[in-house]
Amino acid sequence: MAFLTRTEVGAYARNSIYNFSAKSAENLIAENVKVASAGAGVRDIFLSHRYADKVELVGLMRMLEDMNLTVFVDWREYSELSRQHVTRVTAAMLKKDMSRCRTLLFAVTSTASQSIWMPWELGLFDGMKSRVAIVPLTEHGKDIPGQEYLELYPWIDRAVPDGFHKPILWVNQGRDCYISLKDWVQGEDPVSHS
Repeated sequence: MAFLTRTEVGAYARNSIYNFSAKSAENLIAENVKVASAGAGVRDIFLSHRYADKVELVGLMRMLEDMNLTVFVDWREYSELSRQHVTRVTAAMLKKDMSRCRTLLFAVTSTASQSIWMPWELGLFDGMKSRVAIVPLTEHGKDIPGQEYLELYPWIDRAVPDGFHKPILWVNQGRDCYISLKDWVQGEDPVSHS
């Protein structure tokens, strides 16, 4: 198993089935802001991330949506919100949207610790639903960047099981304790495979 890399998810954004021409990542992001979301109903995933990492997030979002998972991304829903300032209005809107999501995926990059919103989103969602996993987006697929407290949560990686042609995303609670992301989103817990 290996972590997702920033290069890999960036390439996924550029090569996505939604990207038929040679569009830049910035153009793809602008298009996604205009895309109507899945509606106000329950979503599978609240994607917590640093807004400055939005290029990679388009790729991660597409990977998840290609798995038929519904994903909430704040800038796709609310382009007018300020990401640089903490306000009660923004907090109330995010809290409402978190309550409609089954899980939270916390996208960790080497710069995610600079986010003013991510720690709040993680703590709030963990307190609300306890269904949180870390998605390390590493430089070389190895070390998890970020804060020590992130080790409290399960993490996402990818592997190609025997008989499969495409990688599957897994939620890992330990080296031999894991479950597919799709099953975890549906409420199942990682199982020991030792």
